[in-house]
Formats: sequence, structure tokens, C-alpha cells
Amino acid sequence: MHAKGSILLLLFLFLLKAPSYGGPFYAPEYDQDKFESIFIANLIKLVDYPESKNKELKLLVLTQNGDSRKFYSQLRKDLHKERIQTSNGRYFDIEVSRQATLQDLHNFDIVLVTNEFNISSKKILEATRNKSILIIGENREFIYSMLNLLAYGTGGRFELNEELLTSRGFKASDKLKTLATTSREQFQNKVSEIEDSMSQIYLDKMKTDRELASKSQIIGDLEKSNQENLQRSEELQDSLDLTSQLAKLQKERVDNQSELIKKQDKIMNQQRYLILISIIAVVLVLAFLFLVYSSRGKIKRQNEEISEQKEQLLVQNKEIID
Repeated sequence: MHAKGSILLLLFLFLLKAPSYGGPFYAPEYDQDKFESIFIANLIKLVDYPESKNKELKLLVLTQNGDSRKFYSQLRKDLHKERIQTSNGRYFDIEVSRQATLQDLHNFDIVLVTNEFNISSKKILEATRNKSILIIGENREFIYSMLNLLAYGTGGRFELNEELLTSRGFKASDKLKTLATTSREQFQNKVSEIEDSMSQIYLDKMKTDRELASKSQIIGDLEKSNQENLQRSEELQDSLDLTSQLAKLQKERVDNQSELIKKQDKIMNQQRYLILISIIAVVLVLAFLFLVYSSRGKIKRQNEEISEQKEQLLVQNKEIID
């Protein structure tokens, strides 16, 4: 079962107006399995059951072993051990179970045959002959099902085989008759209407897709232009960064040269001081040597004068003595 489309939602909301005690059918979340479960739950409420059915209805889901769908679990969660009120005001407690064979079908009141079940609806109907068992098929043969669930993609439609339903002691409520498709021709007409509507929707979608494609192309061109501009900006930024780095390197080079010149000036000043000090030292040494030499000559002259004076004194003394 594939619960799709807004028509199913409208049908589901309409069915919820059927008499109910306010039990589990009012679900806050409308996921696929929940849709299917509520749809079937409301269908069985729109059937009037024979007087022989008293207080309890046993619902059997015929499906293949290994069926991976969560639908059965959801149906059991919603209906098992719950009480429903049918359209004629009767109350029933529901039991839900499933199996993959036709064994003991007479023990059940409602049989739901899924489209995965590989035994024909004709055999199922023959197995329930002369029994008041409500047969609900899922895309099964119309003539062998009392209620036959059609493709949900077409709006959750179902067929009503009122003749077969009545022959087994059931009665279709007026609401069930209103909602149901009672013949293949009627169903095909409704499908054609839906297909026409879907075709128009498809054409509108194609037009919208073309407009979106055109807008997407414009957007793509704009994005491409933006990407190119961004790339140019990045290249320009890279160029500016490179220029800035070169200027920084040049500045560092100039600063290094200035520092080197300062160091060289300092060294040259130190050398000038050393040369000046050396010259002064040489001058002082020469002056000292000159003074020493001058003093030595003076002392020599004085010694010579003293020697002469001494000799004169000796001569005088000798003369005096003589």
C-alpha cells in the first residue's frame, strides 16, 4: 500500500467524521503506515455487521512471511484490543492477527488480503463460503472482494462489491456507498479525471521547471561571474600582498644599511680618536725627549764649567801656596 497524495488526506479527514468513541484513530502524526491503518479502520466502521456478530470482531491480515512493511504493526497498534463504533451505533472490540495460510479462516470475522499474498482472491472467497466474513482486498480481483482497496496514488479509492457484501449478511452504510467506486468503469472514469488533472499538473510543472531552469542559468552565470570577480580580487590581493612584502623587504634592507653606516661612522670616529691620541702621544714623547736632551746638554755644560772652575781654583791654590 502506498499512501500518497493530498486526495488521500482529504478522504482520510472525511472518514474521521464517522462516529467514533474518540479512540486511537485521531493520530497526531500522518505517516504512511498510519494513513493506511486509519483508512482501513474507518472502512470497517462504515459496514453494518450481521446480528450474529456480537461484541468482538476478529481481523486477520493475510500476508506473506517476511513482509517487511510496518503496516501490520501499525494496524495492530491502532486496533488490537480497541473498541470501535460502527455506523449503525453498534460497538465491537477488535482483535488483530496475521498469518500466511488459509488455515482456520472461519474463525475470523474480517479478512484483509494484502497484495503480497500469493493465493488468489477466488480461492479465499471459496474458503469462506457460507460464512459471514468480510473480505477486504488490496488491489485484488473486484468480483472476489467485498471491499477492494485500489492504488493510493489515485487518491485512496476503493471498490465496493455491494452484491457480494450483502450476500454474506453485511450491509453497506450510505457513507460507504458515497465514498466507494461501485464499478470498474466508474473507477476508470475517475482515474481518467485524475490523469487529466495530473497531466495539467505535469504541464504546469514542466513550465515551472523551464522557468526554474532559466532562472538557474541566470543564477549560474551570476555565480560564475562572482567566482571570476572573486578570483580577480584574490589575485589582486595576492599582488598587493607581494608588493607589500617587497616594500617591507626593501625597508628592512634600507634599515640594515643605515644601521651598517652608523656602525661604520662609529668605527671611523673611534679610529679618528685613536689617531689623534696617537699623535698627541708622539708629540708628548718627542717633547719629553727634547727636554731630556736639552737638560742633558745643559748639565754637560754645567759640568764643564764646574770642571773649569775647579781647575782654576786648583791653580789659584797652588799659586797661593807657592
